[in-house]
Parts: sequence; C-alpha cells; structure tokens
Amino acid sequence: MAVDAEVLIKIGIELTKAALQELNRLWMAIDSGHFKDLISGQVISEVSYTADEYLTLLNTYSPYIKLDPENKESLFLGLRHRIEDDFGGSLQLSYISAFHIAQKVNSEGRKS
Repeated sequence: MAVDAEVLIKIGIELTKAALQELNRLWMAIDSGHFKDLISGQVISEVSYTADEYLTLLNTYSPYIKLDPENKESLFLGLRHRIEDDFGGSLQLSYISAFHIAQKVNSEGRKS
C-alpha cells in the first residue's frame, strides 16, 4: 500500500497550525505587560529510530491518533516499507527544542 500524500499534507498542516498557535500564545504573554526580558534559545539533538521505534513515536502524536484505523494502517505500512527499503531500517532525525524564558513583572512595575 502506498503512503497517501494527502494524509501526509493534512498532518503537516495540523502540526504547523499547532506551532503557530503556540507562538501566538507566547507573544500574547509578552504583549500583556506581565512579562519582560524575554530570552529564547534552542537545543539541537540527533536521534536514531528503528522503523518500530519511529512508528511508536508517531502513534503518540495527536494528528496520527486521530486518523481512522484504515488510513493509519496504510500510512504506517507505507512508512515502514520506506524506512526499511530506502533508509536501511533506521532514520537519523534532528530535533530542535526551543525555549522561552521571561521575567514576570510585579504589579507595581507593570506598564499602564
């Protein structure tokens, strides 16, 4: 069974929407006047997954959990074949973990 490109596109769109919503919440907190001195950073990590490990990981993400069982089975079977046939049975992935730290402004120091 082939991996359905439309399903992959929908999942990518949902993940992008979630990331944008999180950024919007961050900026709303800063714009509220309750926080100051925002510091942002990132940590990069490299991880290797077998096909089983990667599919287990995907199965914890909401967009994949929400898939109907038939589409999920087809997608995961296609992904398993691609990982085993095209990537030698494992994937090397990079992750960027972002963080944001801001100091809370006490009520006397808040701007009006």
